[in-house]
Amino acid sequence: MRVVSGGYRSGGFSRFVALILILLAIVLVASWFAVRSEGGRNLIESQLSKRLGLPISVEATRIGWPYVLVLENLRTLDFAAAGTPGFSAAEVRVGCAVRTWRPSYTLRLRQVIARIQEDQDGCVTPLCLAPLADLTRASLQDVVRMTSKLRDQHAKIYVRDSSLGWLDASGVEIAAIRDVDFRMIPVRIEARQIHYFLLNIKRASGVRLAEGRDLQWEWLTTQEFAYIELSSHVDQDGAHDPDDDAVSPDILESDGKAPLTKCLRGEGAPAPFFTAGRGCSGFICFDSMRF
Repeated sequence: MRVVSGGYRSGGFSRFVALILILLAIVLVASWFAVRSEGGRNLIESQLSKRLGLPISVEATRIGWPYVLVLENLRTLDFAAAGTPGFSAAEVRVGCAVRTWRPSYTLRLRQVIARIQEDQDGCVTPLCLAPLADLTRASLQDVVRMTSKLRDQHAKIYVRDSSLGWLDASGVEIAAIRDVDFRMIPVRIEARQIHYFLLNIKRASGVRLAEGRDLQWEWLTTQEFAYIELSSHVDQDGAHDPDDDAVSPDILESDGKAPLTKCLRGEGAPAPFFTAGRGCSGFICFDSMRF
């Protein structure tokens, strides 16, 4: 009779795990050197140009902490010229993690400058920024709608110190938002998937969302509701109400203290974002949330 001890099997499994870890370390180290090489940078430039549909240049590529891909001084061709459509970014950081067997992505953009031009026929340049062309007439609900695919992929988005401008057919700037900070972060509360948004704009002109300076909105988005306001601040210079023609928010006070409940009027709101809630007779009510 042959007896196989548990220690033998345990030792074999340990050696298998050690082998996997060694192979993983080799791949990570090889990738670290490959990304920093000239060939690696050219490959990344080529893939970006192919996917975005226009020539892209990247000054340097490397692996940053904690093992994320870092692109430095990315820009489209001839973007330095005034009145030229395109974009540039001082730094782009892309990371990936696996939690509960589901990958999540993190994208960090710093000092992005983008210019979008629309000609007399309605053609947008660059084409990859076409979804942003209508932001001059957008509300916060439109911002939420634009991020739906990224939210489905459980992505985290951080944008810092960035600007976006719109040009007419002759290259003259007709609208702009300056010094923009934006965050979109998935938050899990028990079994419910929620996304936290923060949008700061230092200066804005020619856009429907608002005109003025020191603008800030903070809100949550769920699968059922697109916009649950946490806070907002607009230092008005003739600012436009971001919820005009979309929703009419009312804040209910409790015992004279800070607002505990936020109600968004559901009547007339664009589907599928808002429907009437129970016990509110035409309103959607959200009680005070605890994280």
